[in-house]
Amino acid sequence: MGKSGILYVVGTGPGSSELMTLGAVRTLQKCPVIFYPVTKSKSGQQKSRALETAKGAVDLGKKILLPLEFSMRKNDSLVYEDAKEKCLAFLREGKDCAFVTIGDPSVFSTAGKFASMICGAGFGAKFLAGIPSFCQAAASASTVLCQAEEDLHIICGDEWFFDGRLTNELSSLDGGTKVIMKMNKSLVQILLLTVELGIEEKCLLVQNASMDDERIIYGKDFAAFAEILLADESFGKESGRYFSVLICRG
Repeated sequence: MGKSGILYVVGTGPGSSELMTLGAVRTLQKCPVIFYPVTKSKSGQQKSRALETAKGAVDLGKKILLPLEFSMRKNDSLVYEDAKEKCLAFLREGKDCAFVTIGDPSVFSTAGKFASMICGAGFGAKFLAGIPSFCQAAASASTVLCQAEEDLHIICGDEWFFDGRLTNELSSLDGGTKVIMKMNKSLVQILLLTVELGIEEKCLLVQNASMDDERIIYGKDFAAFAEILLADESFGKESGRYFSVLICRG
């Protein structure tokens, strides 16, 4: 029996192809098969930020590209299972596969579960780090996330807001910097929460970090920006709300 292939989970970084690592680029160049997550717009068009980022750095013209349509609103077990079987078939043939994911594979990524399933089937998986969006958000705003002896908290915004934990978490910034991500459903409410708690001047919001449509909103403008979002629900909905990072620093 020949040598089995390996699954490489490749972080493509925050969005700009220029910010992909050399290791990520070289790995995608050598892998003949690339899996990539997609989302559907209201018009039904499939979009993949990870694949578009990769295309800006690597010629994918001769690759086998396999889209995986994940959803944040339903059980994706069948999608994972189908992707696993397709990947295992290639690995058994000795072909290396890559799974591209935005940001870093270790932070809020669909790739972690997929890699675990492949490893559970007896095959190898390797992670290649990417620049996390919160690190790029801080760089875009030329600010520091934390220094010596300071804590850094990474928080899932939607989950923590709707179960009530976020109010307590933001009531005091003495415990270190709070970075809030994944606010697709609760962005407006969270911005207004910082105003209600009187901490907005210690916060900033970065949307689409490193991309052409990058936007930085400082705390003094949160109330006005929230009004814009409330008045026009479509404003920034396709990408801006999902690719939003809120940094609150005491």
